[in-house]
Amino acid sequence: MKFYVLRQLLICCLLVASVACDTSTHQPLRIAHNSWPGYEPLPLGEMEDLYVGVDVINFRVGSATEAIRAFEQDIVDVVAVTLDEAIAYQSRCKDPVYIIAILDISHGGDVIIAKKNIDSIDDLKGKHVGLESTALGAFFIYRAVDFAPELSMEQLKVKPILYDQHFSAFMSGDVDAIVTFEPVKSKILKNKGHVIFDSTVIENEIIDVLITKRSTAEKKSTEIKGLVAGYFKALELIKNKPDESISKMAGFEGVSKSEFNKSLSGIRVPDKAENHKLLSGKSPELITTINKLQDFLKKNKIITNNIDATAMITSKYLPE
Repeated sequence: MKFYVLRQLLICCLLVASVACDTSTHQPLRIAHNSWPGYEPLPLGEMEDLYVGVDVINFRVGSATEAIRAFEQDIVDVVAVTLDEAIAYQSRCKDPVYIIAILDISHGGDVIIAKKNIDSIDDLKGKHVGLESTALGAFFIYRAVDFAPELSMEQLKVKPILYDQHFSAFMSGDVDAIVTFEPVKSKILKNKGHVIFDSTVIENEIIDVLITKRSTAEKKSTEIKGLVAGYFKALELIKNKPDESISKMAGFEGVSKSEFNKSLSGIRVPDKAENHKLLSGKSPELITTINKLQDFLKKNKIITNNIDATAMITSKYLPE
């Protein structure tokens, strides 16, 4: 199994090496993603050889920031990100992108964890809040502040922190609260802190998607279809052999089976039928969500350019 744990300084070197070693006509399809329970069926599919007709390599990076950077620089062909991050990417980049699959919908998996003496979002006034410098980090904290009428973003001391540094930053007391997600969420809660806001409050607003550039999809249509089909085969494997599959996915993240099982309770994973419902037809359901997120991101100056939601959505790579 060609499954790599990368950091920013290594990813380019590993890519060059993999290209140099591949003498076949078809180059591997490279995917970047950070650790998140909704992304783990992707490497599971690689481990179990479920990608038929395509050689898939999963590059695990330390943060969504690194994943997006690798995608933007054409180091990888496909990236798993949150929908708001996909919107932000499309807003600033000219290359059109396709959303080729809906991976999961957060239902408590994304959280704000605070010190025990901070009871609610209102108590964050004047406090140091750590978050990753991505659209999701900004979107989540803005949405939390929406539920605290007496609090404004200007009253927070926001500190950019990469995801793989969230645990150490909170445990060391470098921040009073942290915007984070699994598996770091559970690791922090085992030691100290408590949740003061989570994604159940903003149902269906945090969605993880698989995206590729339209140019890549056109050049590698067969490979993209093989990737998406293999992903759904991985979901079937998880359904049919849950203990074995969860054990392997927990191993990817370096957590126990019980911890990974708990993290799965914080997301909902759409099947093929729901993916078609969200991405197919004249008025795909995801368009409404994209436009809602886009309006919010523009209002809060997280993005400046409009995107065409319809142009981002396609169902032609989904299996029937």
